[in-house]
Amino acid sequence: MKSVPHHTEVNSFIYKGNVFNGTPAITDLCTAFRSSGDECLSDLADFLLCWLDGSDYIVLQTSGSTGRPKQIKVSKKAMLVSAQKTLHFFNLQHGDKALLCLSPKYIAGKMMVLRSMLGRLNLLYYGLSSNPLRNLNESIDFVAMVPAQAQEVYLETKAKFDLITQLIIGGAAVGQELKSNLATLQTKCWETYGMTETVSHIALRTISDEGNNGFNPLPGVDISINEDRCLLIDAPDLLEKPLVTNDLVDISDDGQFHLLGRIDNVINTGGVKVVSEQIENTLSAFIKERIAVVGLPDIKWGQRVVLVIEGDHYEFDESIFDDLKKYEKPKEIIFLKSFPISATGKIKRSEIKELLSQ
Repeated sequence: MKSVPHHTEVNSFIYKGNVFNGTPAITDLCTAFRSSGDECLSDLADFLLCWLDGSDYIVLQTSGSTGRPKQIKVSKKAMLVSAQKTLHFFNLQHGDKALLCLSPKYIAGKMMVLRSMLGRLNLLYYGLSSNPLRNLNESIDFVAMVPAQAQEVYLETKAKFDLITQLIIGGAAVGQELKSNLATLQTKCWETYGMTETVSHIALRTISDEGNNGFNPLPGVDISINEDRCLLIDAPDLLEKPLVTNDLVDISDDGQFHLLGRIDNVINTGGVKVVSEQIENTLSAFIKERIAVVGLPDIKWGQRVVLVIEGDHYEFDESIFDDLKKYEKPKEIIFLKSFPISATGKIKRSEIKELLSQ
């Protein structure tokens, strides 16, 4: 790939077919965005003005899905490198149409805007909603969604997917039901792996019914595992130093990695460590509601495995636990009216545990 330009040279923006060249033109557009009364457009204006402010860094907000939200500082050069990797991988060309349906307040929305600026893509926007394709009536080359949006589109307006050439999904894990649904589409669908710290995704995998394929790191991204089996990411053009994640993984001989769960979601019950996400993956085939498996303090076991189901209480056949090992089977089942959810659609496990502890 060619080297990225300096961030001060990336100062052109195509919005709904209209070209805004240079800081004065984009600043005028931002004024219009801020007076529109649309919160997403106001956040878009904030990002554009921040991009054009001359500084080398930008402050990003994490989603808070695994703890309290925090602010981190990343270089604009790293953001451009990430944008270029995506443009190259998906072969996006000048004039291709991209759809913004994620808030520019967070990294996923910001990067859709920046990819459009760097690649001279035509960025379209039809409002933020749970079904971002509801009002769409034109073809789109590239779009990013969270799983909840993709599921809503499939259930409400499945035919709208025919307008989308390539779709990436991130922010939260793609469940098996959604994978099966998306695998039936002509749209090329990808699940992404990344985080705010890595400036959006650093690995992708195709969504299909052909086995449990792993994530493929993008060029320039090297991966390994540490002594705790957590993923270690080394990407010098994106990160100032290698990043140790909290994600437990297996790495196959072909360089793909498979997510097992997060180390902070491991439950130590009677001296045996179980991974919450693996239990959830097994049970999600039988339980349609959102679920979370958490560990709560227990006098006898240290921690006990607790299954939390979103919604009202109902009875179900406990044979759904037959595929679990003895120590993985929940010792308690709790129904919670609604789950706390992050802006990107992730379940906030720490808040669920706090609620149950109360």
